[in-house]
Amino acid sequence: MIWVAVVGGIAVLGFVAVAVYAVMLRHKMDDVMAEVAVVRKRAEEIGVLIGQLDLPSRSLK
Repeated sequence: MIWVAVVGGIAVLGFVAVAVYAVMLRHKMDDVMAEVAVVRKRAEEIGVLIGQLDLPSRSLK
């Protein structure tokens, strides 16, 4: 009957490992989403700056 305890222990450890991995992935996902928000803000700022450019017109010769 010791095998029941061994298999049960392995199952519990496996469940704990999956739970820890899920929490780690959630934290990584939050970090990625924060970086995406920063990139979107920077892209918006670049768009505003490009919109402010006053380029001279080129004359074709």
